[in-house]
Amino acid sequence: MKAFSAGKAALNFILILATVLAAAPSTASAGQGPAIASPSAMLIEESTGKVLYAVNENEKMYPASMTKLITGIVALDYLDPDEIVLVGNEVYRVPDDSSKAGHKAGESITVENLLRGLFMQSGNESGVILAVNAVRKMRGDYNISYSESEKIFCDLMNEKAVEVGAVSSHFVNPHGYHDPYHYTTASDMLKIAADFMKHPILRQIVAEKSYRGNSLGGMDSVPGGLMTQEYSWESHNDLLLDGENHYDLATGIKTGYTSQAGYCLVSSAVKNGMTLFAVVFNDPEPERWKDTVAMFEYGFANFRFETVLAKGEPIDRLAVSDPRLGGETEMDIYAAEGFAGLYSDEERGRVTREVAYDRGVLSAEGELKTPVARGEVLGSVSLALDGEVIFTADAVAGAEALERTDQTDKEYKSEQFRSFVFSAGAVPYWIGAAVLFVALVVAAVFLIRSRMNRNKSYYKLNKRYF
Repeated sequence: MKAFSAGKAALNFILILATVLAAAPSTASAGQGPAIASPSAMLIEESTGKVLYAVNENEKMYPASMTKLITGIVALDYLDPDEIVLVGNEVYRVPDDSSKAGHKAGESITVENLLRGLFMQSGNESGVILAVNAVRKMRGDYNISYSESEKIFCDLMNEKAVEVGAVSSHFVNPHGYHDPYHYTTASDMLKIAADFMKHPILRQIVAEKSYRGNSLGGMDSVPGGLMTQEYSWESHNDLLLDGENHYDLATGIKTGYTSQAGYCLVSSAVKNGMTLFAVVFNDPEPERWKDTVAMFEYGFANFRFETVLAKGEPIDRLAVSDPRLGGETEMDIYAAEGFAGLYSDEERGRVTREVAYDRGVLSAEGELKTPVARGEVLGSVSLALDGEVIFTADAVAGAEALERTDQTDKEYKSEQFRSFVFSAGAVPYWIGAAVLFVALVVAAVFLIRSRMNRNKSYYKLNKRYF
């Protein structure tokens, strides 16, 4: 059970902050997006929250029944989907011209089916029933009046909005019936939608086209004494239904309409594993469907996930200052981590990369000082889009580069000599040396024999004189 804290000071802060942010200038469209009729619209990607397209996304708008997204989120903070609640007289506490799901006082119904009535049939009384039961359970007091419960629940809604980052919104009822102090923005609504779709049961319900069944859902038998009724609900989301506004990629979420808010739609679509959320406010009919599809098609066609920098990718190559004999004279520098992002081709072309080295790493000539160990952090690599840094990682040495000394020079030369002497490359030299040795031996023998022969001749020549 979440702790409840509501106060006028916090509420006033929200109102002031909302007014300031609503007055902020509009963000320009992300790229060349579609021309749409909605005066305020936005398209984002789910996993990154990246804005792909936006028109007056910070302008204060009336959400109508799109309000029910945050109602569902808050209700599930306190109620379980399979929990059974008893519908009371709060069912009558909605304006006569409200959109209704058809609940009756005295009826027993699961929270899951109340959520279906809230989203599929856009039942205002579904929101009222969820609100009063959530507050009574939270407080442990089942005698709290609906009026008091509604105020408490709306405080919870406003706290939840701030929690998910929707700081320019303010809610005064759980269903979206028009009130001048009940408003949001396109940017806020998609923050709420992103949080909403994190709840599996909510994600499931808003994707359903229809529901046929008992108020207690899949129970094999209704417990004795409980009043139930059968429901036949159809989704109000034309993107899900067969017809001219059907969109194959659509997966939800919620429509909205009041005369003051106009036709509204917050929706989701999935293609190739990428989920997009879109919202349009005060759009003509049927343009809200066409504008939404146009934004989705623009997003899927122009943006994709791609690896901008791979882990271990060479990002620079440096000469090694006074390298050890036989060592690396140049070294590749690698990125310790990779980065993948969602970009259009045009945006991808504007991503720049910069490598910055730590103090003392480079010589005055810009060469890498030794010693350096493989994998040693030498600095950082950063990626920027239009001058704004989007990623930073360590820049590391791709090899070892040891310090050079007189001793290492001697060791290297000795090793080189030894390696050469016993290598295949030395064979011709060994053969040459052997040939030379044999030649010297032969020459020596020849000289010795020649001298011996001369001595013999001299002896014979002079023998007769003795």
